[in-house]
Amino acid sequence: MQIYGHNLELTPELVEHIQGEIESLKKFIDQKTWDEAKIEVGLTSRHHRKGEIYRAEINLPLPGKFLRAEEVSENLHTAINIVREEIERQVKKYLGKKEDRR
Repeated sequence: MQIYGHNLELTPELVEHIQGEIESLKKFIDQKTWDEAKIEVGLTSRHHRKGEIYRAEINLPLPGKFLRAEEVSENLHTAINIVREEIERQVKKYLGKKEDRR
């Protein structure tokens, strides 16, 4: 799993929070896929007039499918939580379709 920061410094606390949230996905996917997962968090820009707007994005390459989820929020932790829920929903749907084919 690779974590990137955009217009934002990745502190150890932030990296730990991201890893803690995303760790729940590990039970659904294999290690190779886990190693290829990319997570990007950061500010959408440096010049908003009212507050900061954060963005979280997860890209997850699976066999035969590329899953992506993105969320924009005024709170970084909220954006991370929502994007994790969305990618987990997509992974479960992907695995369900894979089971149906068998």
